[in-house]
Amino acid sequence: MGRWHRFVAGGAVLLVGGVGYGVADEASSVREAPRSAGVVVKAAYVPPSVDVAAGGKVTWTFDDGDNPHTVTADDNSFGSPPNGQTRGTFEHVFPKAGSVKYHCDVHPDMIGTVNVR
Repeated sequence: MGRWHRFVAGGAVLLVGGVGYGVADEASSVREAPRSAGVVVKAAYVPPSVDVAAGGKVTWTFDDGDNPHTVTADDNSFGSPPNGQTRGTFEHVFPKAGSVKYHCDVHPDMIGTVNVR
């Protein structure tokens, strides 16, 4: 094989190797959603948006002194006690994919989202 042929063959190997690397890199950047997530309830939901796998659970922890809050789905599919909580936790399991927005009945400007994948 002459010098030119070795150069072309070597370039083809580098090209194929580069494409393979790019595909592997892209695939590894796709993350699975966690089986559980946590939200702290203060003057806001922290974080305001969480991701969870279908069948996964979100736990809200109430931590705002004597200020009561609720966790109420905009579509009424779930909700913590309607009079509000000042401490403790509320949990909900999300069986299917989709996004669910929620709010506090006591403080309507408090909003959050659970993204179920």
